Amino acid sequence: LFGMVAASGIRTLSRVRFDNRDVLVVALPLGIALLPTVAPSIYAAFPTWFTLVFDSGISAGAVAAILLNLLRSHPELLNPSHLARRRDDEQILVPVHTAQDGVQRTLQVALPYGRLKPVLATLGDFYLREPGDTSIRLATADATRLEGLRTLPLDWQGGERVRHFAERLRDIRHCPVAAPDGL
Repeated sequence: LFGMVAASGIRTLSRVRFDNRDVLVVALPLGIALLPTVAPSIYAAFPTWFTLVFDSGISAGAVAAILLNLLRSHPELLNPSHLARRRDDEQILVPVHTAQDGVQRTLQVALPYGRLKPVLATLGDFYLREPGDTSIRLATADATRLEGLRTLPLDWQGGERVRHFAERLRDIRHCPVAAPDGL
């Protein structure tokens, strides 16, 4: 299946005139798509939700291609203030270029900002940070996402307050709450 998808993609790409950005949008997803094949245990320490997508080279490459194409067509998405102005239910249209029988077309895929904001905020943080800075900043609202990373062999530095907040959010369903008087 991977070979058929790759061959079809190569045939389609042979009709495209590439600039350097196009080469990057093709090369990175292709490399990411090959990772599960050349290094089968590469995602072994990642959470289940992540491995469901990225253990398949086809889906990993597709996600990477869509994300890179999104950033190529909308570089403002790496700007935190621009991202903060967008509602979670608002959608962004991502152009997906296709070619069939020598005819090039552009399809539009609608993606909700609410699903993209955490990923784009992290990518923006990586892209906009000072050289040599290796820390990752996480908004308090995203604190619950830390629980999924707890089992990874990471060297946590700082953020105790946010991690404690994440633990409290995780355990909130076990906290008894008394009904207000008069109800």
